[in-house]
Amino acid sequence: MLLTFRDLFVGASDYDDTDAFSAYFNRYTPKDPNVNALWLDFSPRLDEWEMLLSYFEDYAFDLAEQGTLITNYSFRWPDNVGVHSKTLDEMAVDGFQLGQYALLQQPASRTLPQPDHPLTIQPVTESNWEDYNALQQTGNAAYGTRYQAAKAPYYAFTREWPSIRQYGLYQDQTLAGAFELIEGINHVELDQLLIRPDYQGQGIGTVLLTQLMTTLPHPLVMKVDREDEAVMHFYQQLNCQEIATQIMAMAPFSDEFISELADYLPD
Repeated sequence: MLLTFRDLFVGASDYDDTDAFSAYFNRYTPKDPNVNALWLDFSPRLDEWEMLLSYFEDYAFDLAEQGTLITNYSFRWPDNVGVHSKTLDEMAVDGFQLGQYALLQQPASRTLPQPDHPLTIQPVTESNWEDYNALQQTGNAAYGTRYQAAKAPYYAFTREWPSIRQYGLYQDQTLAGAFELIEGINHVELDQLLIRPDYQGQGIGTVLLTQLMTTLPHPLVMKVDREDEAVMHFYQQLNCQEIATQIMAMAPFSDEFISELADYLPD
């Protein structure tokens, strides 16, 4: 099984495919740059990059006329492809932040030791939804208030998505962690994994991953920030394999441009 980043859940409500890129946007989470993005089919040179910026801005006006106000540029490069040096220089001038994701897959062997740990996994329902959501938002706060606000609508949106299931990790009766499972055709994606700070370092993540890897009907895959050394080390200790990388580039719109977009919103 050879997976790519395009096999993963995107969470878009609107989609447009062209010969050069695919545009994914979500009218319910318009401030989330992880969702609202152009996924490129090529690595743009400088003149092509300037054209893409212009296209993104035109698309932002189209969305505003439809009632959706996005607030960030966001681009995804093809798998395992780098950025041209002149384009990179121009992106720095424009204030773009670059990151790189790793697509990881569980080891081929499902024969893993079962850690002994008093951990239970419970589906998120009406009774524990508020606790789950509060824990996820606490984790998002570490990335700043802007990111936290952008992610706020995400969990309510994905809660209604048929292929997504949200779970809480409980030690005794305390919610110690949370995660999502997203069912693909031939894989299961682990997303939004979070362990409460006061429960970290106790092996909870290892117990969870071991259970999932040995019980799910399809292989487990994860999208991980390669710059997060602790998280990468965690998955590497479990012998997860890196099968692809992807560069992302994001920058907020200027206040002036957002104000201009807002004028296009329907009354």
